Parts: sequence; structure tokens; C-alpha cells
Amino acid sequence: MSDSRPPVSRRDFISLAGKASLALSVLEPALSHTLGAESVRDVAPDVARDFADGDLANSVRSRASALRTPVAPSLFSGLTWRNIGPFRGGRTAAATGVHGRPNEFYFGSVNGGVWKSIDAGRVWTPVFDSQPVASIGAIAVSASNPDVVYVGSGESTLRDSNGYGNGIYKSTDAGKTWSHIGLEHSQHIGKIAIDPRNPNIVFVAVIGHLYAANPDRGVFRTKDG
Repeated sequence: MSDSRPPVSRRDFISLAGKASLALSVLEPALSHTLGAESVRDVAPDVARDFADGDLANSVRSRASALRTPVAPSLFSGLTWRNIGPFRGGRTAAATGVHGRPNEFYFGSVNGGVWKSIDAGRVWTPVFDSQPVASIGAIAVSASNPDVVYVGSGESTLRDSNGYGNGIYKSTDAGKTWSHIGLEHSQHIGKIAIDPRNPNIVFVAVIGHLYAANPDRGVFRTKDG
């Protein structure tokens, strides 16, 4: 009897095998009590056989073992959460600290612009109100030059109502002034990554129009900020 299933690409196979190996490593101890050890291995016999002695499996088992290791309650018993404002900021999908400045933070409201604190959250100041867009999806601060900040406009959450933006903004003076630097028709930006050694090399993950295809969807890179 021939197998009518479509062929699986090498990349997809590696991805699926890794996920199956992780699932086996994490779930095997619990499933063994209810299904028996042999039944657990039957879940994915090919993956279990091919990866049982490989470096990938050993790495996954090590990580899974660390996840199962109990954490002493004394390590976090003194920690508590509190709202540090601003109390009218609305939903937030973007926030970041600043390398080398432990009390400095930025966050972007999905329809309220960019806010900044330099005292660990006691006071928040709006620093984006002079711009023509208020919906923020991503923020990143350069590790090599903490005065360089990139903001991706257009909230990144897919929901029934959302604000959209008009591309990427950059500040070279820690949020005092901003320049629009491109991707004007992207509408929604989900992530910004800056090269840790060069503040002008930036990767941007663009969601694009939420409900239709558009050429600005994808990953973009700039080498000149």
C-alpha cells in the first residue's frame, strides 16, 4: 500500500523533529505513569530513535531537566507587583529598558505614544506627542549608544480594533527629538532589533496590513540607520 501523504521538506522535518523531541523530554516522566514507558515512545518512534543519542536531544533534555527543577520559594517570596503608571496609558505592546542606565525605561502605548521614565517608573513623561502618529508597536534602544532609540509605529496586536502607524522613527538624543526614517506604508510593526555593536544596523519585523497582503510585510534591514 503506497503512502499518499505529501513529502516533508528537510527544513520542516528538522523543525518537527525538534518539537517532538522536546515534547517527549518534557512530558515523558508524567505520561509514563499513565501510559507506560513503551506507550510514550510510541508517540513518535522515528523521532525518538533518530534523536535519542544526538546532541540535539541531549541539549533538549538538559533544558527540560532545568525547567523541572523546583525553585526555592525564598528566591521570590519577597517580590511583589505594583502598578507604576501612567494610569491612563492604555494597552501596551512595547517596552524596553536602557543598557547601562538601570533606572531608564521607555514604553509605547498602542494608541498613546511613547513614554519615558528616568527614575525607575516613579514619573513617566510623554516624549512622542509632537509626531503625527500615536499607535506604537515596537521600541528598541541601542546597546552601544543608549541615546539612539528606534520606534515602530502601528500596534502589533491583531484584534477587532487597532491603531495603525506610518513606519519607523529614530531619536539620537534619548527621545527629545525624532526623525521619520522609512517604511511609511507598513501600518503595523512588531519588532525591532539593533546590532549591539552598531546603532545604525537595524532589523525590523513588519506585520503590514493586518487583513490583506501588501509589499511591506516581512523583515527589513538598514545599514545606515
